[in-house]
Amino acid sequence: TVKLADVVRMGRNDQSDPLAPVYDIELRGGDKLSGMLQERVLELRSGERSWRVPVQHFLAMRSKGAPELEEATEEENENESSVSGRSVVLPPKQGN
Repeated sequence: TVKLADVVRMGRNDQSDPLAPVYDIELRGGDKLSGMLQERVLELRSGERSWRVPVQHFLAMRSKGAPELEEATEEENENESSVSGRSVVLPPKQGN
């Protein structure tokens, strides 16, 4: 088990199964690991707003103050939202 406070950044591994995503995790102190999240749904909060996001829709997060990854695309940067002092990349908006 990893505490969220110990996570510097976490991103979905592109090689993982979309229905059972594997995440690459960087911890404070520089340790890195890969694994699946126990939760099936994540509750993300920003101020008074909250969202319940299925884990297969969760792409990435980084702790406030952590340097951005070089491979972040413009589209990901446009979809970035601050959630409880964290930065979370949300999936692109879908048209109706």
